[in-house]
Amino acid sequence: PSDYPVEIREHERMHDAVGIERGLREGYAKEALDDLRIHLTTHATLDDRRKHAQGVKQHTKLDRRMEGKKAAINNAKMRYRNLREIMVRLGMPEDDRRFKPLKDEDCKAFVLVMEELQLGDSRKVPSWIWGDFSFVGTMEDKDVKKYLIESKFSTG
Repeated sequence: PSDYPVEIREHERMHDAVGIERGLREGYAKEALDDLRIHLTTHATLDDRRKHAQGVKQHTKLDRRMEGKKAAINNAKMRYRNLREIMVRLGMPEDDRRFKPLKDEDCKAFVLVMEELQLGDSRKVPSWIWGDFSFVGTMEDKDVKKYLIESKFSTG
């Protein structure tokens, strides 16, 4: 239904089909946000590892992995933004509380420990994307293992 003109989408006989697609798109948008959160977290961890790494070889390896994370972050942002646009077309209000517009400044890692705080961070409210941590409970063992491998201290 999202591909049809508004006159067709808003027809009473399309109501159920529009609702089904919107529900599916909401699930996909939640997954895109979950992916974004995971990649932001692992990128921040890799960045911290890079700050403590020594030698060109370690830096080069971490740089390569961080570039991959940046690409994954950008992909998740693009997927979410596209899905949100479709959901609005399907009738979701622009000011929906769960699926807000995603700005680049929203895409910052969540700071958990005092050592990671930067000057001025204590006065900042975390981005709206961090209002939902349910993605942690839905991660499969292979995802947790991948995260641990990507964020390990050793770069070897």
